[in-house]
Formats: sequence, structure tokens, C-alpha cells
Amino acid sequence: MHTMNDTKPLKHGEEGTHSVCNKHNIGDKSVCCECSGKDNCGDEPMTYADKRLEEFEKGAVGKNVHSVYVHCNSCYSWGVNLPLEKECGNCGNTEDAFTYYDAETITLLINQAIAEERERVITEDTSDGFHTFKELYEHRITLYIALCRQWEPDISVWRSTLHSDGSSFEGWFILGIDKRKGEQITYHLPNGKWDDTSFAETLEKAPEFDGHTSADVLKRISNL
Repeated sequence: MHTMNDTKPLKHGEEGTHSVCNKHNIGDKSVCCECSGKDNCGDEPMTYADKRLEEFEKGAVGKNVHSVYVHCNSCYSWGVNLPLEKECGNCGNTEDAFTYYDAETITLLINQAIAEERERVITEDTSDGFHTFKELYEHRITLYIALCRQWEPDISVWRSTLHSDGSSFEGWFILGIDKRKGEQITYHLPNGKWDDTSFAETLEKAPEFDGHTSADVLKRISNL
């Protein structure tokens, strides 16, 4: 039950002095059971927070409105907010631009998205709309071989079917530039490109790996 924040004594018929019930809180006007002429209507008094929740339930998607996710239909941002938030914290739009989702619905949507993603089969023919993965890898391999051929013999260019620890990836070999730690550039190439790299020094095992990442390789290539 909510009592209005004032010091006036309770007086039936005078708004702002006492609480209301679910059935008789109409619009912005507070009307109690007795003032409405329907005393003992059997409905429990409601708090202001309950009233907000009741209003929210009418527009919420799903059932569990106590855990609410808000999607702004204007800037497409997501957030976890209280029901009936008046403004998007990202772009400032009002609640008219919101779609409210409860936790149960969000879980269902997430599970559906995961299932759809798992059904997607990515192959060498998967395209970004311009090139397939197969085409992009072929370009990368060809360009890297050309780069290695350009720098040999000024910089050590080598190849090996084995990593430094003796392990290997079946069907692939390593083509590398420079053996020194901190300078190594390496890519795995399919065995079908072995004959195209005959200019490189063939090693029993690759030099000890210096831990370089893809980002390191890009930086080292740009510094050649």
C-alpha cells in the first residue's frame, strides 16, 4: 500500500491522502475503494511500483517481467533496465522507441540464434559476397611465395615439414622468412605448393618458434 507523500489527514473524497486499489486507480487520478463508491470490492491495494509493473506487463514480450532487457529500436542498443525506463541511455530516445524483453524470452532468442549458427556450414566455398575462402587463401599463398622469392637470398627463407618439436600438420608444411627469434615470419602452406618453393632452404625441422602472433607477422612484413 502506498500513502501519498503529504501531511494531510486521510479524508475520503480528497485526492492525495490515501492509497488506491488496482481496479480504481484510473489514469493519473488516485481513487480509493470507498471514494469510488465500491467499498469492499475485494481487490488488494497496490503500491506505486506495482502500478508501474502492471503498466509494463501490458507491453512486455514474454512472461517474467521482473528481469527485463530493453532494446532501443532507434539505435539498436541493448540494456538491462527497470520497467518503463523513460529514455534510452545510449541515444536518448523515449520509451516509445523501446521493445521490452523478459529474461525467458531473451534466453529463447539466444538459444535460437545459437542453433541457427550451428546449422551454418562454413566451407572453402563460403563467400563474403565478393570472394570465397578458397579464393582468398589462394591469393594469400601466392602473394606470400612471391614475397619470399623476392627476399631470398638477402634474408634467410626456409621451409620444413616439421615444427621445431618434431610435430607437424598433416598435408601442410611451413614456409618461413628469417630464423632469428623476434624476426620470424611463418605461414603453413598446403603440400601442393612444395614444388613452388624450391628456392627456399629445406630444413629437417623449423627453427625454434619465437611465439609470434598474426599481429606480429603483419608488423614484421611491413618492416621488411
